Amino acid sequence: MRQDSIAEHFGALAGLREARPIRRLGVFAVEPRHLAEALEIAPVVCVKNRYALDRPDPAGDELLRTCGERGIAFVATPPAGSGHAAEGALGTHHEEVLAVARAHGASPAQVRTAWTLHRGPYVLAIPATGDVGHLVENAAADRRGVGAAGRGPRDGRLTDLAWTCRPGSGGDAACGQGRECLS
Repeated sequence: MRQDSIAEHFGALAGLREARPIRRLGVFAVEPRHLAEALEIAPVVCVKNRYALDRPDPAGDELLRTCGERGIAFVATPPAGSGHAAEGALGTHHEEVLAVARAHGASPAQVRTAWTLHRGPYVLAIPATGDVGHLVENAAADRRGVGAAGRGPRDGRLTDLAWTCRPGSGGDAACGQGRECLS
């Protein structure tokens, strides 16, 4: 975020919240310091920021952790210029994502969306698409998951990505053949 402070703008919204035309407040495209500043003014129910599997961002990871610790929803959006959710931050797929997708009959977008959703129970994903077919495909990602290796701290590498399925989800029929499953 280019602003040094969000206090003036967020304070105005907090005033509207107290007057009751607004019930809940969220912030968009912020850094951890902006969230801390907003929380000093009024409760925050959600943070909407860019967040992606192949876009290492220590500040984004910190913000994600803070949201989890405080019970704030984190709404992850794909990076600008990524086209649609099936593409990575640079408009290409990392080989590790492609390999996981091929191995499990999933699309790269499903792998990316599932990874995002499994960052925590407070994380929501907005996989950008203008195509109904991609929307259906993206929605199916919630029936798939990323194993414990995928939930660990990000270090910018995709080699720890482990595809899993949830029992009863109608997901990967090959589950149990050396692949970790969520229970």
